[in-house]
Amino acid sequence: MTLIQLRGLRRQIATSMSEALRIPHITEFKEIDATALMGLRSELAPQFEKDGIKFSVTPLLMRACVIALQNHPSFNARFDSEMGEIRQYDDINLGFATATEDGLIVPVMRKVNDFTVAILAKQTEQLAELAKTRKATSDQLGGGTFTVTNFGSFGTWLGTPIIRPPEVAIAGFGRIAEKVIPVDGVPAVRMVLPIVVAADHRINDGAHLGAFVSDIAKLLLNPESLVK
Repeated sequence: MTLIQLRGLRRQIATSMSEALRIPHITEFKEIDATALMGLRSELAPQFEKDGIKFSVTPLLMRACVIALQNHPSFNARFDSEMGEIRQYDDINLGFATATEDGLIVPVMRKVNDFTVAILAKQTEQLAELAKTRKATSDQLGGGTFTVTNFGSFGTWLGTPIIRPPEVAIAGFGRIAEKVIPVDGVPAVRMVLPIVVAADHRINDGAHLGAFVSDIAKLLLNPESLVK
């Protein structure tokens, strides 16, 4: 037997997850044809790489979430259960889950409402590096109003993300992979993206969640709108 004491970041994660599981989660899943999305990513990548930015699909996913949050402000909120208060925010402070050797860290980009995909890509790369080297400040790790996690980047097909209290929702994206789906009534091999959003059922109901996820899906199905 090996006895391991929880210390430091791992202890913080354990405490946070224990608090998170007190939230009554509801979850919505959806799969979309991501062929156009991946085509846009391939088109844009060389432009970003010229500026020294490694461009993945994640900034496009983030931008879709930001636009959808502006249409559904009840998901861009924090809930104080002791006071019984919901605080909806005009500014979107977007957190993104980042894996480090010591555990999961969530840097936060502030006031991203009008951030372009380019700005999201650059700040994501910079903050992720600070998180991985444990140089991120407390301001860069707190104050989030919504979180995105791209577990597809680790090869995971689909997961059930856990809301970070006091936030009220989190979006997760799985591995984009080839799959046979109907296209105009004909079976075709397409790139398919799994989407999952978990929400606090005390704040939003299933109808609200379905509409929010549908908005994210529509934006990703027409990705050109994300870079206008």
